[in-house]
Amino acid sequence: MGTPFIPQIDGLDTFAGDSFHSARWQHDIDLRGKRVASIGAAASAVQYVPEIAPEVEHLTIFQRSANYILPRGQYAFTDAELERFETDPDTYRQLRTQIHNEREEGFARTLVDSAESQVGIELARQHLEAQVLDPQLRQKLTPNYQYGCKRILRSDDYYPVFNRENVALETSSISHIVPEGIVTRDGALHALDVIIFGTGFESQAFHGDIVIQGRAGVSLDERWGNSPEAFLGMSVDQFPNLFMIYGPNTNLNHHSIVAMIEAQNEYIVQAVQYLRNGDTDFLEVDPQTLERFITKVQTDLERSAYASDCSSWYKNSEGRVINNWSGTVREYHDLTAQFSLADYRVAVGA
Repeated sequence: MGTPFIPQIDGLDTFAGDSFHSARWQHDIDLRGKRVASIGAAASAVQYVPEIAPEVEHLTIFQRSANYILPRGQYAFTDAELERFETDPDTYRQLRTQIHNEREEGFARTLVDSAESQVGIELARQHLEAQVLDPQLRQKLTPNYQYGCKRILRSDDYYPVFNRENVALETSSISHIVPEGIVTRDGALHALDVIIFGTGFESQAFHGDIVIQGRAGVSLDERWGNSPEAFLGMSVDQFPNLFMIYGPNTNLNHHSIVAMIEAQNEYIVQAVQYLRNGDTDFLEVDPQTLERFITKVQTDLERSAYASDCSSWYKNSEGRVINNWSGTVREYHDLTAQFSLADYRVAVGA
C-alpha cells in the first residue's frame, strides 16, 4: 500500500471532530448517528461509502469530478467450483486465460475517441441511469472528459447510495475547514462530526520513503525530479543493479497490475541469474536505451485517453503521464520476455 495523501486544506487542524484517511481507518470511531463527510468520490469512496451510508445520520460526499463507473458483476465461486480448480487445475487456467483475454480487449477503450471508448461511455451511462433516480443528480454524476482519462471504476452499490434521504452530493469546491465542519466556495457551512479522506495515495512516490542513492551519491529523488522514468519501468541509469516492481509507466486501466508484475518478476530473475552466472558484478541500463524507451512510450501515450484533458493521478504537475503503460499487457510481456545484455552497461568490481 502506498503513502496516503491528505490534501492541505486551510483550517484542517482546527476541526473539532474526528478525521482520518480511508487507508488508515479508525475503527474505534463509531460512525452511527454521526454527520460524516467523504472528501473524495472515486476508487476509495466507492468501497466504503455504501458500507457507512446506512449507519450515519447524514453523509455528505464531496466530489471534485464525476467518474465513469461500470457494473462490477461480483461473482463468488462455489465450494464445488473451488474444489474443481484444486482437482483439475486446467479448469482454473482456462478461466484465467479467458478473463485475461477479456481484459486485454478492453485496452481499445483507453484510446481517444475510439469506437470501443464510446461503448464504455454508453455502458457507464446505462449503469448510472438504472441506479440513480434523480435526473439532476445523474447530471452531476456524469463525467465531462474522455473515457479513460481517469481510472474507470466498477461498483454495483455506490450509485444507489444517492437515492437515500440521508446522503447528499456536494460539487462546490472546498474553501476551508472550521471547528464545526467544512465551508465550501459558495459560503455554505456543512456541519460535521467526522471527516473521511478518500483522497488516494502519493502516486508519484514509486519508492515510498526509501532513500536510494546511486553513483556519486545521487539520490533517486534527485535523478527523477518531477518526472520519474525507468527502462521497462524497472531500471534507471546511474543506479546499477537496481530493479523495481510497479515502477513508472507500468500502471494499467484495462487490466490487472498482477499481469505486469508477473512479467517484471520473470525479467528480474533473468537479470539476477546473469549476475550470478556471469563475470559481471554490475548491470546499469544504458542512458540511450532508457531515452529511446521513454520517447516511444510518451509518443504512444499521445493517442491514449490518459494524456487527454483532465486532471488525474496518472500525470505529474506538468501533465506528463508518468504512471501508465502505453500498450497492452501482451506488448509489455513481449518486451520483457528476454533479458538483453545489449540494453545495459556492465562492470566488474567497484
